[in-house]
Amino acid sequence: MASASVSASRDNYMYEYATTTNYGTSNDLKFQSHSGSGAIWTVTIIAFDLSAYEGATADGDATLKLWGQSSYGLDVGAYRIRPGRDWHETQSTWLIYKTSNNWGSNACQDTSTDIYSGVLDTVSINYGWNSFTIPQATLQAWLDDADDNQGLMLKRTDGSSTTTVSVNSRHAASNTPSLDFDYTESAADEYGNKSNIFGLTGKLTDKLNIKI
Repeated sequence: MASASVSASRDNYMYEYATTTNYGTSNDLKFQSHSGSGAIWTVTIIAFDLSAYEGATADGDATLKLWGQSSYGLDVGAYRIRPGRDWHETQSTWLIYKTSNNWGSNACQDTSTDIYSGVLDTVSINYGWNSFTIPQATLQAWLDDADDNQGLMLKRTDGSSTTTVSVNSRHAASNTPSLDFDYTESAADEYGNKSNIFGLTGKLTDKLNIKI
């Protein structure tokens, strides 16, 4: 078994009152909701390039780590973005996921086309590192097919306050988002192709030359 800590490859937040503005180079990621209504004002999207681990086996859940800029004590939920929503970091806005392509519902909210309906984890954001559990099944889907991996949408899951919750983005000077996980490397055949052949498990310290 090996361990990985992968930095975000793209992130952005989207704001209801600046529907055509892109924040993909901001140092911050933000979350905000309408007080008392549960409706959202500001939503974050984030993804991690796991192509270097494609074909590996996930050994347990992954951990998404975000650095909170203050002790807010307000809940944020993480949702898996559906395959095909290949959003662009510096093009996505409240209205579109890339140029000339609209979200199913504004800000990546459609549970048929944008995201899966079930929240993966909810965390009360405070100062310092905040850890979200990303289920093993989600991580495995991303490892099985890099094209399936469009990352996560995160939003406030309560309407108790209009306070803006801010965490560091990948463009911040330090304490940037990471996805941490354990995995089992794939076996390599004599041609260098990797696959989990014959149910092999455990860390492989040497290349295997398997002839069929």
